[in-house]
Amino acid sequence: MASAGAEFFLFFYYFPDVRSMTEVSLSQDIDASAAKPLGMILASPGFLKSPGRQVNKHVIYFDKFLNKLIRQLSKEYVKKKATVSSSLPVN
Repeated sequence: MASAGAEFFLFFYYFPDVRSMTEVSLSQDIDASAAKPLGMILASPGFLKSPGRQVNKHVIYFDKFLNKLIRQLSKEYVKKKATVSSSLPVN
């Protein structure tokens, strides 16, 4: 189209977001292993807001992120506990 001299319109959009790089690990009191922390990136909308409103928006997403992570860990714990209890010999 461009080489023929025809007019055309180009459109794109971009929604910037706020990103935080987070490291998650268990405390040495809970997990005595020397496992490396997991690196995670948390993104939330609201980049074009004032800094105070960005923080307020990001806090909501961070809270949801932590709740989701805790639910996943709870499910893993329940699965492991069920696997261990099913492998124990029954008297």
